[in-house]
Amino acid sequence: MHDFSCSDPDDMINKELGDRTRYFKETEEGVEAVCKVMEDMRTEKARETRIDDIQKMMIKLKMTVDQAMDVLDIPASERSIYIDKICAK
Repeated sequence: MHDFSCSDPDDMINKELGDRTRYFKETEEGVEAVCKVMEDMRTEKARETRIDDIQKMMIKLKMTVDQAMDVLDIPASERSIYIDKICAK
């Protein structure tokens, strides 16, 4: 548990965990990998929020999925992503 509260890899007891942490914090490749994961998480969260918004508009305002996506200015190139996720729920 100690190592998970350390921000400095040199303070970690488990060498493997320290080395891996150092890679993600101190190398260009590691930092890029973490940034990519964080960006993917933000994108997915934004999509989930939009899906919730689309579904609320469909229920409360009696809109079709296309009408709701029009209001939210969702590009045509992304609409199939939202439709697939809405149908999967």
